[in-house]
Amino acid sequence: LYYVASYASIGVFLPFISPWLVAQGISGIRLSAVSCTRPVAGIVAPLFFGWLADRFRLRGSLLRFACVTSLIPFSLLTILYFLGIDVGFAGAFFAVAAFSFFRVPMMTIADVTAMERPQNFGGLRLWGSLGFLFAALPVGLLISDWRSVAFPLTISLAILAALFVSWRMPTKAAPVSTKTSGTFRELLARRDFMLMFGIWILWAASHVAYDLCFSLHLRDLGAKPFDVSVAWSMGTLAEVALM
Repeated sequence: LYYVASYASIGVFLPFISPWLVAQGISGIRLSAVSCTRPVAGIVAPLFFGWLADRFRLRGSLLRFACVTSLIPFSLLTILYFLGIDVGFAGAFFAVAAFSFFRVPMMTIADVTAMERPQNFGGLRLWGSLGFLFAALPVGLLISDWRSVAFPLTISLAILAALFVSWRMPTKAAPVSTKTSGTFRELLARRDFMLMFGIWILWAASHVAYDLCFSLHLRDLGAKPFDVSVAWSMGTLAEVALM
């Protein structure tokens, strides 16, 4: 249930964030600047929240904190929309930056919690991909134009659902009997680690243009919001099968 709810928010965010930003008048270098907050958050947030989770063995409590702090930005965007207030570039920049930063532990800590238990991780994680599907398809029908309030509203509702489910997650991890040895410098000297590191960089670089421009490209070809959601869902179906 947690994977379904948390990935449902991503099922709305990824397909529609770029067209939504362009509809707000944010394009070109400003669109790239807003999008850059996501990889920057992906560098900083895992280090901080990973250390916090390991140092104090935090699990459910950290998930709840992440859900609350991720909920605030898009809830504010929804309220401002109903008030008729244009958020502009600065508002969109800080909203996406805050969401991206606090969304990281929503995913990583959930994965760690899942893998600490004897179960099929792939079989469990596929529910996240199903959550993506369950959100992307109906929201594509709800969005009548690219500025639709359905975008920030459904993201907020999905995170709120994840928050409720997170109260059933274990607050802390069980104590570990062994500690990881070696320093960070020794880790960088390992060939297998550096190979994995390089593969990860190439994978992330290959997805930049896709995540940023794919929905815009489909829109320019004449695709409606529902068409975009169907296209993203087709890719997610492949992910479900793989999991």
